[in-house]
Amino acid sequence: MSYWLRISLVKLLCIAAVVLLQCSTAYGVVDSITTGLWGVINGSTPHETGVGIYGGTAYDWSRMSFYQANFQWLYKYSDVCPHNTPDRAKMKFEFNIGAAEGSDFPVSE
Repeated sequence: MSYWLRISLVKLLCIAAVVLLQCSTAYGVVDSITTGLWGVINGSTPHETGVGIYGGTAYDWSRMSFYQANFQWLYKYSDVCPHNTPDRAKMKFEFNIGAAEGSDFPVSE
C-alpha cells in the first residue's frame, strides 16, 4: 500500500471517529454509542442492505470506460446514536470501489 493511500485512510478514519463520537459526547451517551456501534459491527442491529454495480463508457473521443461497485447499509439513527431523534431519521454507511481505463487524449499517429 502506498504512503499516500495510507495517509488518506488514516485521515478518513480520524474524520469518521470525530463525527461518530461527536453525536455521543454532545448528548452524554458515550457508553450507548459504543454499544450501538458494536451492534452495527457484529451485525446484531437490524438494517437494510443495498448493492449496486455500475459501468459505462464516455460519449466522446476519449475512449474512457469505468466500473464501480457500491455497498450500502442503512440503520435507524436511534439504533446507532441513542438520543431523541425523529423515527424516520436514518444513518447510512456506504463503501464504493471503482476503476477507470482509457485516455483523456486522442491517440495520434
